[in-house]
Amino acid sequence: MTILITGGAGFIGQHLVKQFNKNGENGIVILDRDISLVDSDIENKNILIKSDVNDFKLVEKTIKDNLIDSIIHLAANSDIKTGATNSNADFRDTLNTSLILSEIARFYKIKKIFFASSSAIFGFRKQRIMNNDEFAKLPVSFYGIAKLASEKIFEQTAKEYGVTYQCLRFPNVIGPQLTHGLIYDLKNKIAANPDTLNVLGDGHQSKPFMHVDDLTSIIFNVWKSDISMVENISPADNISVREIVELTCKAFQISPKVNYEEKAIGWVGDVPFYSYETSKNSIVLKTNIRTSIQAVNDTLREIAPIS
Repeated sequence: MTILITGGAGFIGQHLVKQFNKNGENGIVILDRDISLVDSDIENKNILIKSDVNDFKLVEKTIKDNLIDSIIHLAANSDIKTGATNSNADFRDTLNTSLILSEIARFYKIKKIFFASSSAIFGFRKQRIMNNDEFAKLPVSFYGIAKLASEKIFEQTAKEYGVTYQCLRFPNVIGPQLTHGLIYDLKNKIAANPDTLNVLGDGHQSKPFMHVDDLTSIIFNVWKSDISMVENISPADNISVREIVELTCKAFQISPKVNYEEKAIGWVGDVPFYSYETSKNSIVLKTNIRTSIQAVNDTLREIAPIS
């Protein structure tokens, strides 16, 4: 089975490729429009192609030239805030890429598709979200809308053409080589001014955070199972923005003046609270993973300067 990973040069993508390589899966075809920061070990063991997934003809050529029969689709606009000012980032880079891969999967008889979806499809929910909670899908961002539409596209593709379809809805994912998100923003703000820290929202936003190594280990197990599934994945606990700010300041050994806003939502499309009910997940998802606070602490140890 020859695997194509779209977005394989990104934050989650590079960690996932390493997970596959570590388990003996080499020769993966990585398609990404920016391959400048790819680890040399990844470059040596796999095939890198610099291209936008929106380029139908080049994606088609990649499929044909490399005899691709399975796809892991990670490519997307990864920063929800961007979509608030540029909705094209979500509809082009998230939704249209899914449409293109769905069409290619149909024409070239792709056997298996894994799609990286998101908690953003649910929007703001006070109750814990179940895997089969269809009525909970009320996204509040263009990113969430594009991910939800992509899910439906791949579900229908699988149903009509017999493709094995696997989809996991990621929580907030953190770890080394972060490219966006709360901890990434805090690190950059601290570098610019360690004396004052301005935080979006009132700091009471609370969500689950998963370490990227735990996520990629689960994705690999799901992939090898060959079981069709659509499930939510996350630690069982949440952590608040205020707790993360406190842990970040401690890790960077600073005591800045922290300024919070008076609103619960940090930006247009922000979801101040969600949590997943994962106790009934498939057996391949039942593995020991770090709690949210452990994931945050491990990430901070990985990115904070060593004193």
